[in-house]
Amino acid sequence: MQRPDFITDEHLGVLAAQEETLLGNLFSAVPLLLKCFPELTAPQAQEVLRYWWCSMKTLAQDTVLAS
Repeated sequence: MQRPDFITDEHLGVLAAQEETLLGNLFSAVPLLLKCFPELTAPQAQEVLRYWWCSMKTLAQDTVLAS
């Protein structure tokens, strides 16, 4: 998945910092992003989450393949 232009390292950092919590409850991710980044729209926050999640899955797959 190609990274959308509006997604910043800061957006991804917030999700990474809350990774353990978010893996148990992804529904809290969009409200968290909207609280931390009020300039985001709800659809943009959903796209940030989608990109982060896909990146996590790709990283996990690459790690398994490298083993």
